[in-house]
Amino acid sequence: MSNIPPLILHVIAIAAAVIGVLYLVVSKRKSEPKSKDKDYDVFITLGAIWLIAGLASGNSGIWPLGLIFFLGGLAGRLSQKKK
Repeated sequence: MSNIPPLILHVIAIAAAVIGVLYLVVSKRKSEPKSKDKDYDVFITLGAIWLIAGLASGNSGIWPLGLIFFLGGLAGRLSQKKK
């Protein structure tokens, strides 16, 4: 069918999904009124799910993103509690 290696296709698919999610987040954030309180539970939940799913399946493209989302959510929650 194609001479592109499967790993490249997985990386392209994951990058497209991340770009799509970021586009949706940015467009939703622009349409909502500004609020000072942010909810970081979504990032923690999403990160935990991607981390577990990536480690269980052995997919080296998902679990690092899950770890980044999880740690970003924790850092955001901790910085929000300090204020």
